[in-house]
Amino acid sequence: MPGPPACTRAAALDGRYVLVFEKPDASPEEIFGLYKRQHIIEARFRNFHSDLSVHPLWLQHDHRIRALLLLFVLALIVYTLLELCAKRVGLEGPHYPKMTTREMLFIFGHVRLKAIRIRGRPPQYELVLAPAQHALLNALGFPDPITYLIRPP
Repeated sequence: MPGPPACTRAAALDGRYVLVFEKPDASPEEIFGLYKRQHIIEARFRNFHSDLSVHPLWLQHDHRIRALLLLFVLALIVYTLLELCAKRVGLEGPHYPKMTTREMLFIFGHVRLKAIRIRGRPPQYELVLAPAQHALLNALGFPDPITYLIRPP
């Protein structure tokens, strides 16, 4: 038995969103997609507004403050790009359906670098990665990091 006419009219609008936007050439699906991804941008702003534990001695000059903020923004960009790469290749995390950057950083929390020194020769380095670290780099399509540690002759 249907309810009163006012309830029936109100139920017809269930599941609808009212979004105000300034993109006249965008389709409703595109606008709704942007709205659904809004939480990602807000999460990055939460990261940006988190506490920075830096000794005040280093922040007495404006150029140092600007440099610190630049490094922080660059780190957030790398953080976001890592998450995007993991999403594109379909990596799954142990706790969530997708691999998060925080989980990737946890995997790389311990990395060993061996320095081999022989008299009369420049030092050589060997990066020792765990199997999980190798698997993650291969899945993301990143080159072997040792290529960045070897100095050209």
